[in-house]
Amino acid sequence: MNTPNYSLLLQSLWTPPTTPIAENSHTNHHPPEPTEIAEFLAEEILYQQTIPATEPNLKTIPKDLPKQLIKALQSLGITQLYSHQIKALQAIRTGKSFILTSPTASGKTLSTYPGIIEGCINQEHRALAFYGLRALALDQFHKISQLLSTIPPKYRPVLAMITGDVKSAEREQILASEPHILGVTPELIHFQLKQVWKSPNWANFYQQLRYILIDEAHTLSGSYGANMAWLIRRIKLAVDHYGGDSQKLQFIFLSATCGNPKQLALKISGLKPTKLNPKPLIWIRKSGAASPPRQIIVTQPSANNYQISRCNFWGRIRGNI
Repeated sequence: MNTPNYSLLLQSLWTPPTTPIAENSHTNHHPPEPTEIAEFLAEEILYQQTIPATEPNLKTIPKDLPKQLIKALQSLGITQLYSHQIKALQAIRTGKSFILTSPTASGKTLSTYPGIIEGCINQEHRALAFYGLRALALDQFHKISQLLSTIPPKYRPVLAMITGDVKSAEREQILASEPHILGVTPELIHFQLKQVWKSPNWANFYQQLRYILIDEAHTLSGSYGANMAWLIRRIKLAVDHYGGDSQKLQFIFLSATCGNPKQLALKISGLKPTKLNPKPLIWIRKSGAASPPRQIIVTQPSANNYQISRCNFWGRIRGNI
């Protein structure tokens, strides 16, 4: 018996067809996928409810914000803010720490930076923004750069980012520009605190530090969260050592998915209730952003892993789960 030519067989499998297949072709005799997940689940549905879409809860931008900042927002087409953005702004202006748990794409960046920028313009405060990933820091700082670029240079806070791939000499040059908002990854500050005594630029930054922003707070669990908590305490020691006041630090936590937000934020920041300040940290949970309609479906329990995974996959595609 002749041995098959496996090379030709594989090549025939890899070669694309010469005749294009129509997008909705039924030559394989399989029924088309249902257009709705409810239709797909059919008789397995036990309960079904549709939550209607909600309109945005918009508020007027406070007129007592710096005029340069108001004009900068207007130049980007922002003439109003969501209700949760206003609450975050008020918290920053009154010296409160908070955790914001609004949904994804609800404008968390605009919830925090108008208040931070106001403090930088009016009182020369400094902000340290922690991002777990360099890519996330780049994405966020692109948004902030768009806002700051429309502020006149005379009033514009200096924005900078330092990550592990920035060499030591370059870090000192960046700090010499006296940045008001500094984006970092946690490990950079961990190593930099060991050598802060060598750098007067770092000492000046810690002396004027007021805001500590921590994005994606829900990732701070387990050993990563414990390390971050100790890092925050080391930063407080550095602030006090170089002439600042760690008691006035404001912590801003952001998360779209966090099971115990207030407890987590208190543990990471080390804030504790006192007689003078019984609520050192507030939780902003109600979003003012618009939301699309959502469909809730409860089905019969099933031991078929293929069916469950396929339903989850189709639900994600349709945006119903």
